[in-house]
Amino acid sequence: MQATRFAPSSFFYAPIIAISTLLAGCGSIFCSRNQWVTINSATPGGTITYNGAKVGETKARVKFRKRRTYQQLTVTKEGYKSANHIVALNKRSPAFAFAVLDAFPLSGWMMFIMMDLGSPRTFRYKKVQNIPALEKLEPRNNEKYLQANKIAIEAAKEDITYIRHKGMKRYNAFINSGGKKSKNEKSLVKESISVENTVFTDALNSTLVQMGFIDTNSVFSHNGNSLYLNATIKKIIIHEVAFPRDVSTSAVNPNSLVCAELHIDWELLDVYKQKVTSLQTTRISGMYAINTHKVQWHKDKPRPEDSTKERVADAIKDNIQLSFMQVRKELAKNGFLKMSGDARADTSMAILIERQPLKAGSRINDYLKSSVTVKVDDGHGSGVVISANGYIVTNYHVVAGTKKTEIIFDDGTSVIAEVVKTNPLADLALLKINKDGLQPLPLNESQAIESGTDVWAIGTPRSLELGQSVSKGVVSNTRAREGIDYIQTDVKVNPGNSGGALINKDGLVLGIVSSKIVGTGIEGLSFAIATREVFSKLNIKYK
Repeated sequence: MQATRFAPSSFFYAPIIAISTLLAGCGSIFCSRNQWVTINSATPGGTITYNGAKVGETKARVKFRKRRTYQQLTVTKEGYKSANHIVALNKRSPAFAFAVLDAFPLSGWMMFIMMDLGSPRTFRYKKVQNIPALEKLEPRNNEKYLQANKIAIEAAKEDITYIRHKGMKRYNAFINSGGKKSKNEKSLVKESISVENTVFTDALNSTLVQMGFIDTNSVFSHNGNSLYLNATIKKIIIHEVAFPRDVSTSAVNPNSLVCAELHIDWELLDVYKQKVTSLQTTRISGMYAINTHKVQWHKDKPRPEDSTKERVADAIKDNIQLSFMQVRKELAKNGFLKMSGDARADTSMAILIERQPLKAGSRINDYLKSSVTVKVDDGHGSGVVISANGYIVTNYHVVAGTKKTEIIFDDGTSVIAEVVKTNPLADLALLKINKDGLQPLPLNESQAIESGTDVWAIGTPRSLELGQSVSKGVVSNTRAREGIDYIQTDVKVNPGNSGGALINKDGLVLGIVSSKIVGTGIEGLSFAIATREVFSKLNIKYK
């Protein structure tokens, strides 16, 4: 006996269709376009800002309008590194049940169904957002000063990439797997990007200033109190995290997030630009929201469109700060930032030289034969002959790290020199040559140096072709700093003058030219190491 099937009549479907029609669009009607979210910061006193405005300290209640898939909050506090917190519109509201009813197969009201399924109102934010504690931005504490020396991008074309991930889960899986594509491969799009070098330089300099590592007060930098940093960016990956759900673009802006991953090789240099140590960092910045459409946040203040380039720059700056904080910890841990103290007297065997008579009544031109050019591997400096048997004084930073030192005289003749003594903290070096007929100048041992005294600097500024150049000025004052006596003068000196003689009208060498202060609005501010320091810091004595 075969069973008989009865097809439902139209009266059977009528109630279902009517109910589904009545419920169509209810998901978006019954859900609010706004949502209040509680924000808790684990940093006591941390200021919470949203859209550039303060919304609370430590705790806040923020009213989000569901016009962004990602909302960005920022927490700041004096002495701490600021951090972003992202609030994602990624949970379904309970009223989403109405949209499920709408999707019943017999309902033909697809427009209303899609209005519910895609409406941002049917999504919600997590009601309570907990923000982790900020990392303390440890200021410089009796440590050496640090200055950025060279910031360079040396990444190959394939090492500068832009990767797009479809959702935070896939992004996290990519990062946790060490960058393996695996299941995420279809969600990645790589594009070449360009990043201006100034972004990195400005970010590092601002971080050094903020943490007190750039000395804005003292003009006397030496190997005991100052260091330089080189940073070479070897790899740049910009990660974009898109929103994975099909939220109606007509109702909400499905914005995205960006963060920067940088692989950096760091070099620590002493004040004479000699390598001290090296290390590497690989860090990922915080997330930054890209708002790609204008949104009317306030009645009279529409929020402007964000530039992806600007947010990428923000992420890079954040990464540089994080990377330097890691570098600083490593350097401090290994003792590289410890102050070396004052320059000390040389305790090695004393070198005896003949005392030279003053040449009163001589012309300045007569002293040029006592001034020499010190040519080294990567440039040149100046020096002064102090004994008939071939001793020459110059700055340590002139000969630091060189493999070959050549002395050039005013008549064009040259001879190879040996570096016999150095005192890096005092920035002094003693050279020795074998040459007859030298005309040394006497060094001032104890004569008081009065302000207003006429002085001349003899050296080789800028180019070897300018050897034995003379410039005149006066002694402005004398300064004592960290175990060294300096002569301040308004004599014009330039790179290449370092190590040259600062003399008076009688040919008495008062100082060894060491540095000048440069900058907008700065003129006539140069320094020479008082020659009485040469005797103690290099342990030289007159017979």
